[in-house]
Amino acid sequence: MESIRVDASNIAQFTNKTVRVIGKLVDKSSNQGTAVVQANGSVELRFKNQQTLLESMLLNNWYETIGIVDADNTVKVIQIIDFGSQISEAAVTKLVELSHKVPEIFYTTVN
Repeated sequence: MESIRVDASNIAQFTNKTVRVIGKLVDKSSNQGTAVVQANGSVELRFKNQQTLLESMLLNNWYETIGIVDADNTVKVIQIIDFGSQISEAAVTKLVELSHKVPEIFYTTVN
């Protein structure tokens, strides 16, 4: 599944597309099935029938979320990858920026 890396600054451009968001978990609500990651701004994640996955996530850890962007710029979670607590926020921001400047390096196609 091809997905482009985005953050809060450009997520609105990818409604109904599958994306990857790398962010630091700053809030979660098991009751509402949501979480918020800091990814060059706040991005809300929505978990449907994935309560165990949401509950396993640790505040202040970094996660890569693969999901589909809704019209309200929230992300419906498909998969989560735990990157741990030690990651360079500046490097993540640069990775997203470069993914859009030179997509041919990162992706086979860009829609």
